[in-house]
Amino acid sequence: EIPVAKTQKKTLALLSACALFLALACLILRLGALPPAPAPLVGEYPDAGAYQRQLGADPAYTVGMTAQGKPAFSDPEGALALFCEEHKEALDLVARENGLAGPSHKTARLYKTYGWQTAAQDPSLGEGCRLVTSFFDIYENSYPTGAFL
Repeated sequence: EIPVAKTQKKTLALLSACALFLALACLILRLGALPPAPAPLVGEYPDAGAYQRQLGADPAYTVGMTAQGKPAFSDPEGALALFCEEHKEALDLVARENGLAGPSHKTARLYKTYGWQTAAQDPSLGEGCRLVTSFFDIYENSYPTGAFL
């Protein structure tokens, strides 16, 4: 009867270790799904008005300047959400042509790369696809260097 108790303790210890491992794995995966903390903005970007004219006057598209002198959104996730609403057709075309998952911090570099390369028959849709590249260039600047490697 003593060996049974030892076997049960070993089994319980093994199950506990497995449960802990799974919990940690889930936590790591969940944290990887979250965008990194935005880069701090050090001031106004000199040509922010050009970006506002290109993207729109909504406060979600407010552009500031990073310490590296690059344009960046003050609220990158708010800007992304609004851009996804306003430019769904262009984003869908870029995604469809290139087999991309939906726009996010994980796919930002791919949308930036492929947006301007997308072949659209409709000129306004083609312009929207080029805007995808411009948007994700600023979006990428909104996070610390190396966040998208």
